[in-house]
Amino acid sequence: MVISACAGCIPYHFTVRPGVSGTVLDVQTGTPITNAAIAVSPGRGDNPASEATTAADGSFFIPPQRQWGVYIVPGDVFPFPFALTVQRDGYQPIRIRFLHRAMGEGSITNFGTLTLWRVIK
Repeated sequence: MVISACAGCIPYHFTVRPGVSGTVLDVQTGTPITNAAIAVSPGRGDNPASEATTAADGSFFIPPQRQWGVYIVPGDVFPFPFALTVQRDGYQPIRIRFLHRAMGEGSITNFGTLTLWRVIK
């Protein structure tokens, strides 16, 4: 009885929050921006799922968060919306929306080089 009730169910290690990586540079000088605040948030809310700051070379990395669950065939039909926010005092913040699937490849999104504009007061 239990076996037939869970036909098509398998245990799976889901990615519940995608990882992100990249480098933050000043758009005018091309120099790395250190201590910029990096946040990954679900698209349905502003509360960050994870936060980090940029290193001396402007790079950042937030690892993905994974958890075990039960996969019901055919699952993972729709991707989930997330947002990457980059902020640093004296610079215009940026927010990039992106999609993430809980299954399969692509648990880390590399945003490459991101540039911030200085705020002139």
